[in-house]
Amino acid sequence: MNKKILFITHDCTLTGAPLVLQSVIDHVKGTPNVESYVACINQSYLSQEGYNYWKEHYNCFKLTPIKKKANNLAQIALIKSYINPDVIYGNTILTIP
Repeated sequence: MNKKILFITHDCTLTGAPLVLQSVIDHVKGTPNVESYVACINQSYLSQEGYNYWKEHYNCFKLTPIKKKANNLAQIALIKSYINPDVIYGNTILTIP
């Protein structure tokens, strides 16, 4: 039975913390019996190119950015119920309420 990991990032750019997360996910992708998913709380209008890259290389969900973090958490809860991950990894402080 595969283990599932849900990674959460505040943005889908090809810079900074998201690039570090990509390194972590790439390492995990090589592990047998592990499925990885990414939830992007895309808060940058410059992120479409980055998001296209993420979508092409990872199982990626793009959340609609909402100013109230409680609404972002509701979207993550919906993804969580769909995936039923064994582990959730938040990449930055912006991913916590």
